[in-house]
Amino acid sequence: MKRNHFLWVLPLLTILFFMACADEPLGPRVMNPPRNLAGWGEDKLANLSWLAPDAGSNGTLSHYKVFRNDVLVAETENLFFTDVGLVNGLRYRYHVVAVYRFNSRDWDSDPSFQIEVLPPVRLFNPPQHMQAYPERPFLGELRIYNHWSAPLDGYFGELVGYKLFRNSDLISRFDRNNRMYTDYDVVPRATYVYYTVAIYNFEGQEHDSNPSNLVQIQFIPTDDDGGDDDDDDDGGE
Repeated sequence: MKRNHFLWVLPLLTILFFMACADEPLGPRVMNPPRNLAGWGEDKLANLSWLAPDAGSNGTLSHYKVFRNDVLVAETENLFFTDVGLVNGLRYRYHVVAVYRFNSRDWDSDPSFQIEVLPPVRLFNPPQHMQAYPERPFLGELRIYNHWSAPLDGYFGELVGYKLFRNSDLISRFDRNNRMYTDYDVVPRATYVYYTVAIYNFEGQEHDSNPSNLVQIQFIPTDDDGGDDDDDDDGGE
């Protein structure tokens, strides 16, 4: 009687075994990963792109999983993804996994190779080629002429103007099309340091760039400029 029971159970176990194996790919399981993952940073985000896996995988390619610092952040059917809400200046590690559908189950591939993406620190480029030099007096007035060039391209936001400083004190603010100024508030034999900063509007807020190059001027007028000479004879006895 026991033998008959065993003969009945054995075929059932065999059937269950082959049913369980049916979910497994026959032979070595091949789930090719995505290829050529690439990425680049922009303000507070990372752009990722990749190529589809090589042919020859078991099952049907379903979609992709995107991981940031080994944490799943998205699933997509596209060959690209934009990760937003990042912090500029921090590095982020990414890899992508292909997901295959086989026998009503999802199978993950091995991960793609890993890349790093750096959303850039905000760029507010300073003015270029700051110049300052004294001009000959007109009707006895001393003056220093200032001029600068626009910043290099590649900055964030909108360039709206400039600030000019003398000895770290703000002289005036200028619109973006005005890049010159003549300073009459100067005296002989004084030293002046001039520089400018660019003003940007970014996300509704104003941001100052780093300073331009600094220019130092020591204004010492000559006799021809109408200045006094300490060695001149003052007519005293």
